[in-house]
Order: sequence, then C-alpha cells, then structure tokens
Amino acid sequence: MTILKQYLIRFCQRRPSMFDKNVDLLIVGKNYLSLLMGIENVLKKRNVLLLDDDRYKLGDDYLNGINEFEKLFLEEWIDQKGIGELVDLSKYLKHQDNIFLLGNKRLRLGRDYWSNLYEMVRKLDFNWELKNDLEGALNLSFKTEFNELMGFYLKDQAHRLVDLKISADFLYEQFLTTAPEIIKHLFKVTKGGLLSNLNKPTIRDQYIQALLFASRGFYQYDTDSNIGDAEFFHLFISMLAPYYQIDHEKLILDLLNLYQKQNGIFKKTSICDWSFDKFRPWALELSSYEGIVHPRKTALFFGKLNDPCFKLEPEGPLYSSIGIRCTLNNSTFEPMSNTKYIICSDTMIGTNRPFWWLKISDNQLLAKCFIDFQKATKLSFIREELEQFFASEIKIYFPDLADQIIAKDISFDHDICMVAQTRHNEIELRPRLVYQPKGQITHPTRDMFYLGPYNKKAAGLISTLMELNHISLDVTAL
Repeated sequence: MTILKQYLIRFCQRRPSMFDKNVDLLIVGKNYLSLLMGIENVLKKRNVLLLDDDRYKLGDDYLNGINEFEKLFLEEWIDQKGIGELVDLSKYLKHQDNIFLLGNKRLRLGRDYWSNLYEMVRKLDFNWELKNDLEGALNLSFKTEFNELMGFYLKDQAHRLVDLKISADFLYEQFLTTAPEIIKHLFKVTKGGLLSNLNKPTIRDQYIQALLFASRGFYQYDTDSNIGDAEFFHLFISMLAPYYQIDHEKLILDLLNLYQKQNGIFKKTSICDWSFDKFRPWALELSSYEGIVHPRKTALFFGKLNDPCFKLEPEGPLYSSIGIRCTLNNSTFEPMSNTKYIICSDTMIGTNRPFWWLKISDNQLLAKCFIDFQKATKLSFIREELEQFFASEIKIYFPDLADQIIAKDISFDHDICMVAQTRHNEIELRPRLVYQPKGQITHPTRDMFYLGPYNKKAAGLISTLMELNHISLDVTAL
C-alpha cells in the first residue's frame, strides 16, 4: 500500500463528512451535458457528485451552439432516459445564421434545409450539375416537402443512434443506405465537387479549399482536408441542417436546480490530487473541506486540458483558442445579431491563425481566433501580434466596426480544434484517457470516461452526445 493511500485512509477516518464520500458516479466539469448525465443517474437513485473545477471546462463554442441533427439526437436521448417531461430543450434555443466569409465569397447557412441547399447550389460553382438535375427540387414550391423529408430522415437516424444497445460508432454505410435518393445524390455531387477541386490554383478552387477548412473547423472541430466518407457525410448533414444558439447560462441554471432537487450533489471546488489502484481512480482529494472522495465511475468533461495528471491518446497537432471581447460605442449593428461570421481564406490556411469567427450581441463584439497550440503557451508572447491581426481583419471584413471598438479584453479559452491527418470511414468514439503520475510511466485508466472535442476520430458535438449515450450503458451495472 502506498504512503499516499495510507494517508488518505487515515484522513478519511478523522475528517467530518458532509455527504457520502463513496459515490457511484463522479462527474467533473459543469455544463448542460454533464448536468443531464447527473440528472439521469440521480433519477435512478445513484449517488452522484458533480464537481465544478475550473481546469475541466468545455469551450463556449462547444456549449453555445447546436445543429438540428444534434438537437434531434439530444431530444431523443432525453425522452428515452425518462426526463423529457422535466427538460424542454426548445425553451433555450434561438435560431442562428452562420455566414462563412471566404475571401471575396460569402456563404450563408444555418437556416432551414431547403434554404441551405439552395444557397450551396447557388454559391458553389461546381454544383452546376445540381442545377440541372434538381431543377424541381430547387423550386420554391418544393421547400416544404424537402424540409419535411430531411426532418423525418434525421429524426429517424437520431432515434437509431440513441436506441443502440451496445457501444457503436457513427456508421457511414448505415446512414447512406437509409437516406432518401435525393439526399444520396446531393451528397455524391457535393462530395465530388469539393474534393475534386482541392489543391488547384484557380481562385474558385482556393475558395472551396477555404470552405472545407472552415466548415470542418466550425462543425467538427477538425481542420484537415484529408476527409473520409463518414466525416464528409456528417459535414454535409451539418451544412444542410438548421442551426441554433443555446442560452447555456439559463439552461445550466435550470438543470442544476433540477439536479439538486433530485438529491444530486454539486460542489464548486478543485481537485488537489488523484490516487489510483490498478489504474482505477480509487480516491481524489478536494481542496474544499469535504476532503476525500471515492468514486466507482468517473466522467471528465474538458476541451483544453489543464491537469498534468492526464492526457489523451493518440495525441496530435491542434489549435488552441483565444477569445476577444470588445465593447462597442453604439448599438447600430442589429442586422448582425443572431449571426456568427466564420472567416477563412486560402492565404490563412497553413498559418498559425487559420480561421476565426465574430459575433455581436448586446453591444458586445465577441470574437475567437484559433491559433497553433505550440504558439499559444503564454498570452503576453503573442498579444501584440494577435491585436494587429484582429485590427487588420476587422478593417477588411467589417470596416464599419473598426472605429466603434472602445474597450478590448483578450484571454485564452477552452475550445480546441484538431488536425486529424487521417481519413476515417467510421467516426470512432473513446479516445484513450491515460494517467501519468509524476516521474512514472503512463497507464490507460479504467472506469474513467472522457467527453469533449479532443478526439482525433470524432465529429464535433454529435460524437460527445453519442459518448454520453454509451456511458449510460456502462453505468447501468452500478
């Protein structure tokens, strides 16, 4: 028995207890996904502890937006877990347009399925074939029928994914096989048009390259153009689907209240140390007066990890995010509200700052720049360079805003973006979480789960939702 373990046992015996230290499920990270996991388990009479530790956080982008397919999956999951009557997700959603600014090109997505399809066919030059093949589909009279067709198809796929009784991956063949013929044809032509025009010197093809880069970064938190069938089909669905902004603050406030009413335990604290036994988390010490906790299962939610005890494998190159918040001099920019602008160009790809986005809300300009992880070690090293880049980009894309900024705050954020460098025909789950004690070799953990974007074979939020569903199956045996 290690000295730390002996100390922890003596510490537990003499320390007064405010709650049961032996928990069925420990959840680290406060967000709407972790709270839904907590609510599901406390309703099953499990002893659940949810910790809000500032080192374990998902980024704002990951939590504040959701597309229609992800929304349908989450609503289906809520219903199947028996909490549908307690949680009405639609109350917290508001439509959001996503406008991709790609050099001198502009693509507006995020609306209904038909409007997004029409925009893609109209703006993507390679889709001349679609204009002939889908002349009837692009007629405004077909709008209602196409929207209903897409809605039924994605609702059915969401039900199939949630209903899986074993842990499984996003299967490209299953999705495409059950798709309506018009969806199959759209996907085939769009995929062929995008991929066949990569790495070509024409202005049109440079725009397509920027679109693929920025859309993958926005919808999948991955920027590599070496894209497999499953990843491309998910991207295609994401670009067609309506998009929503989540009122995350209100949602987690209401979910936390519900969680605690069902006797779920919540603590705002930090974890001082972990103790492992046969690679399972045997105990952890909290900085607050509660002291030592013994979990049976543990779920960690994070984007950019700030705990040296853990890492995820396989590791790979990634971009960190830096948030920029500006106060504007007046509020005359209402046409830009409820709209996110994602900016990328062929000249930005391959640089330390490949893309960024901007949004205006309540007289505040909110921007986020993704930067090479290796360059983002200390803000003071890159602040001046970043401010120059931001000022230059604002003048190019939003000249009316340049003179309206009266205050600015720059800070690191928890969003990340992977560079996968590998094609996949399945979107796989379960990155391997490993524990690395100081001065010792790493070991894969057991009875611990990771949820978040740090997964080289994932596809954005839908992967985390699927992981949430599968962890429910793992915890069932408790």
